Formats: sequence, structure tokens, C-alpha cells
Amino acid sequence: MRRWEDEHHMNLQKFKKSSHRRDAKGAKEKQVKVEVEKGRVWWSQPQSLSLKFFAFFAPLRWALLFPILLTGVLWLGGCAGTREFLPEFVEHTEGVRVRVLFDPSAGKEATKVPVRFTAFPKGLRTAVCFGGDVKGEEAWELAGLLQQFGWRGTLFFPCKMEGKAAAAVADGMLQLEARGMEVGCRASFGRMEDVTRYASEGKTFWDAFLTRPVVSFGGIGAIVREDTDTLANMGYLSVCSADGVMALGAARKERFVLPCPDGRADIVRQWIAVRERKGGLFYVRRRTCDSNADPLPWEELESLLAEYGRMEDVWYCTQGEWAAYVLMRDTSRIVRLDGEGNELCIGIEPGQPVPKTWCPALTVEVQTPPKSVVMVLVEDRPVPFEVRGERVLFEVEMVR
Repeated sequence: MRRWEDEHHMNLQKFKKSSHRRDAKGAKEKQVKVEVEKGRVWWSQPQSLSLKFFAFFAPLRWALLFPILLTGVLWLGGCAGTREFLPEFVEHTEGVRVRVLFDPSAGKEATKVPVRFTAFPKGLRTAVCFGGDVKGEEAWELAGLLQQFGWRGTLFFPCKMEGKAAAAVADGMLQLEARGMEVGCRASFGRMEDVTRYASEGKTFWDAFLTRPVVSFGGIGAIVREDTDTLANMGYLSVCSADGVMALGAARKERFVLPCPDGRADIVRQWIAVRERKGGLFYVRRRTCDSNADPLPWEELESLLAEYGRMEDVWYCTQGEWAAYVLMRDTSRIVRLDGEGNELCIGIEPGQPVPKTWCPALTVEVQTPPKSVVMVLVEDRPVPFEVRGERVLFEVEMVR
């Protein structure tokens, strides 16, 4: 009897628990429950068609919102990156004021020392440049060879390229600039009317692919003053003629070094002549578009670059950089101003404007006894200077 009562009591407890669970489940089914787990949302037992429709598309909400959010982010980024357009050429209307402060023990006479622009940046006397006519893929190999031996140069492409050739070359323009090379454009030797048209078309075409404007042109036989004015008005700084290179606006033309298999002795003579002259340019020109001039074999070109490369007292530059510095150097003026006490005060009147990306600074040289200069101020701001024997060198930014 006792056993039967215990079993009856256990069955009664199970029944009560079962009934309680059913009652609780029925109560929950009367309301909509929202559960969030691992980024997914669903509705248990929705009670209407509208809720069923919303529940079906709920997992797709991020897919619908992502394009809207992405568009907003890009729009904000574009607004943040917008900047005011700057002109390509910067015209200077005011001079730059420079003050050189001397040690008081140097005396008043120390302020009467000579002041001049150096021939080339950093006080260097000799510039070395390479110029080569290229047609496309060979430009990348040539740029790598120049970089290997510490050279820099200007690679002249045809004024205009079309189709696959243009697409292939355009993809590598920024790589050439990253290697320190300049992109110039050239035309075949012909009538000046045709050359002028090629120069205009070439500048428009290549400027679209580059971070710095095209300023070097090649492919003119004999050039006269009227032709240089026409090219200068287009934005060019230099031009290659049949036998040399000229900075547009300068009176002097520099001769080319035209290497050939049997011309080693002539190259050595030209190198000696350039080194003996202050401000000399050793320009190695490799022409491939002229049918009368065979290009130097690759092995001999590599030997020449190795022999005259990586010299510490030489400025390795491009044709555009050489022309920009020469024009700024030859057309700017140094004017002595009244200073106070033991200071040399000068004003630099900028000359011909050049693209701001080609010649940002000129190097100034002051000839004075060693350790006499204590500070150099450009527009009342201290700038670093270097002492080389009785020469004090510092740079003055001309594009500010």
C-alpha cells in the first residue's frame, strides 16, 4: 500500500510539471520575441504577414545598407582630400631676404665678403646627365642600368603613342619617375612647323601620365631664337638640337658626348675639359631614332656608365633639372642690403619662373674665414649651412 502511494505521488508531480511547461509555452507564443545571436535576427512565431515579411528580409539588411554606407565614406574622403588648385608656374613678385650672422670677433670687415650662387646644387662644379631616345619597353631596362651606376637621365619618348603601345608605356611612367628619371618627348628631325606641332601635342599627351610636367624636348636640327621662344611659351625649359642641349633663355649651348664604339679617346678628352671648367656639363647622348647614328652597344654603354658613375663631387641630374637650375641661377640677382652690426644682409630677386617641382632652391656661397659664421637666417628663419674650408654654403628656397 505504501509503495502504491509513492508511485501515485510521483506521477502527480510529473503531471503538474508537464502542465506547467505547456502553459508557459502557450503564453510565450502569444507575443513576438526578438532574439539576437551572432549578428542574426529572427522572430519566433510571428503573428502577422507584415512581421513575416520583415523577418524574411532581416538577414539581408547589411547587404542593403553596405552600398549606402560605402558611398557616404567615399564622399567624405573626397571632400577631405579636396585642395585648392596651384598654378604650375610660380611667379615671384617679392625678393627673399637673407641674413648671415658673423662671430663678433670677426670684425666689421667680415660682412664685406663675396656672395654668389654656386654653379650647381650643394656647391658642386660638374653636372653629369644622360639622354636617350627610347621607344617603349627598353626604357625600363635602360632606367635600371642608369640607377645601378648612380646616374640619372632623361628618356625621350615619341610625342604621341596610340593603342597598346601607349597603354603599356603609360603604366610605367610613374616607375621611371620613382627611379629618378625624367620623361621627355621628341620628334623626328624635320620642318620647324611640324616640330612645333609635335612639341605641343607631346606635352599635352605625356603631362596626363606624369606627376611633373614635361619640360625637355628633343629632335630639332638647327634651332634659332624664334624657335626657342615658341617652345618656352609652351612650357619647355630645354631643347636638344643636333649637336647639343640648350636651356631656353640661356645664351650658352652645351655640347653632347656622343659615344661610339671607337670614340673612347674623344670621351676622355671631353670629360677632362668639362672637369676643368666650373659649371661644366658632361651630357652623354644615346640617339636611336637617327638613321645615321648607330646606338652604342649595350655592353660598352654599361662600361661607360660604370667608369663615370657614383662620383661624390658630381651632380647627377636630368636634363630638366639641369635646365631649371641654370635658368634660375642665371636670371636671379643678389643685392646687398644694409645690415646691423656683424651681419651680412642680402636680398635675392628671383628671375625666370620655373615649375615648382623642378627647382625649389638655389645654393648660395659666402667666401669667409673658417668658423666665422654662426647663423644663417632666411626670412628670419634659421636654415642649416655647411662650411667647406673658406666657403659657407646654404640653400634658399625659391618656390615657397
